[in-house]
Order: sequence, then C-alpha cells, then structure tokens
Amino acid sequence: MIRIHPIPSVRVVSLALGVLAPLPACDDADAPQGPAAPRAFEAAAVPGGAHLTWQDASDDEDEFAIERAADGGEFEEIATVPFDTTQYHDDTVTAGSWRYRVGARNDDGEQWSDEVGVTIE
Repeated sequence: MIRIHPIPSVRVVSLALGVLAPLPACDDADAPQGPAAPRAFEAAAVPGGAHLTWQDASDDEDEFAIERAADGGEFEEIATVPFDTTQYHDDTVTAGSWRYRVGARNDDGEQWSDEVGVTIE
C-alpha cells in the first residue's frame, strides 16, 4: 500500500520563466489522521470475562488496540489484534464495572471508538 504524506512547504522553480513560487502549506486538517475509528462497539459480560465486538470502518488499519479502564480510572492497553479483526474476548477482567474502547491504528495515527461499559459479577 502506498501512503502519500503532504510536504509542509515547497518552492517550485519554473525553468521557463525562472520564477520561484511557494506552494501553499498544508494545515493540520489535511495531515494524515490514521484509519477510521471502529463503529458499533459493544461489550457484553459473558462467562469467563467480557466479549467485545465492533465494525471495522477502515480498509487501511494495521491493527486494533483494546483498552480497558476501571470506572473513573485511566485507560490501559490490554491487547492488540490484527487488521480486519472485529471481536475480542477479555478473559483477564475481574469483577467490577469497566469501560472499554477499541482503536484502529496505522503509521499515520489512531482513531478510537466510543467508550462502552460493562459490569462483571
């Protein structure tokens, strides 16, 4: 896959006219942002942990990162799964209320799903 990255500012020389003309600089909105965030993210308490599912909204992610946080806590990465994966079973979670999110990643960055909560009894 070829990825094109904008160059902030370039001077172009016109040999016919001998004129230097600056090209417009790219603003951050034009910069690569990473793959599209996963959609329809859901988490369900199941025997043995939490089962997470999502829709892959991108065709250029390299992997998905799964993060978990205790209610009111900071997110921590608990796993990564390969591109085109749409589910994960967290069998390391303990009893309590948890929040999850999943992010699509590539060399240009990452985009995160909405957060979902689940209670494990």
